[in-house]
Amino acid sequence: MVNTFQANRIVKCYKSNDLSKPFVGKISDVIDNDAIVDILDYDPSDRYAAYKVNYTVWVKICDIVPLEVKRHTQ
Repeated sequence: MVNTFQANRIVKCYKSNDLSKPFVGKISDVIDNDAIVDILDYDPSDRYAAYKVNYTVWVKICDIVPLEVKRHTQ
């Protein structure tokens, strides 16, 4: 399962020690059973918390779900 989580993967994170609500982010690095995630979209109530951690958090792999980004073609 760890192999599905690689750098630059867009994910939804359900838990974090820093933010109280789920958020969408991009994995910048995977270390053991944790990932360093850059916050892309978050709940407005977590705005100050996201700013305080400079929009980067540590998240356990078990609290992450990979998202599939679909592109529209014309």
